[in-house]
Amino acid sequence: DSQPPLPNQPPPDSVDGMVDSLVAPLTEMAQPVKTHMDQVELLRKEKEEALAEEIRNTKAALDAVRTAYEEELSKEKAKYKEALLTMYTEEYVNEIRLRHQEEEEKMSEELQKLNMHYTSKCEDYKLLEMKLQQIKQDYESHITQLSTSNNHLEEMLNQEIDRLKEFIKKKPSLASLTTGSATMEEELYDAKIMVRVKDAELQKLRSQVKNLENSLHRTTEEQRQTMTQYMQCVKTSGEAKKQFQEQIAQLTERLNKVLGSQGLKANIKRKWTSAANLKAPSFH
Repeated sequence: DSQPPLPNQPPPDSVDGMVDSLVAPLTEMAQPVKTHMDQVELLRKEKEEALAEEIRNTKAALDAVRTAYEEELSKEKAKYKEALLTMYTEEYVNEIRLRHQEEEEKMSEELQKLNMHYTSKCEDYKLLEMKLQQIKQDYESHITQLSTSNNHLEEMLNQEIDRLKEFIKKKPSLASLTTGSATMEEELYDAKIMVRVKDAELQKLRSQVKNLENSLHRTTEEQRQTMTQYMQCVKTSGEAKKQFQEQIAQLTERLNKVLGSQGLKANIKRKWTSAANLKAPSFH
């Protein structure tokens, strides 16, 4: 019988041996990866523990700072309260109140003086206005009388002139005078005397007219001066009123700052409303 040929190499021992030969390299490669992962996990745990420790330390430090701040704040509050109790004693408050009262009284006196001064000026201006109105009425009446008298004198003068003209027209001729009677001579003599008398009366009337013209001129000049004084008084009144109102406002503001109380401010405003709203004379 024939025999099969013999193999050159012996067959493998088993299948397991082949698997082991294939897995062994993979196992060798996985070992460093596992080691690396273990190291990463270890580092993560260390970092978490360090972070937790840092958080605990920070919280403790913050608690310590807050506690120290609260203690310091409590001490400062206590010192401030003690200082207030020491500073703002009843004697100190009474002194401040007395000082404010003195300042208020001083300002009130100044306001009263200003009020009296302004009221006096207003009364003076009212009297001056009444006097001016009376003077104007007197001047107007006097001017009317002068004008009436002047017209009457002028009318009388015109009548006398007309009478003289009429007499001259009716006088007799020279021939009749030489041959006339004594009655005509007497009439002519009387006429001459009358002419002289009328001429004297005319001169007197002219003198009266001149005097009336001078009186009218003086009256007009006095009225002009009176009107000038009146305008100056009006200007002075406006300036005094403006200055008084400014002083009232300044003193009231200062007084309100000193008092610092709304109720007192209202009282002061009510007290001096009448002074601030005093109506000056119109002069119109």
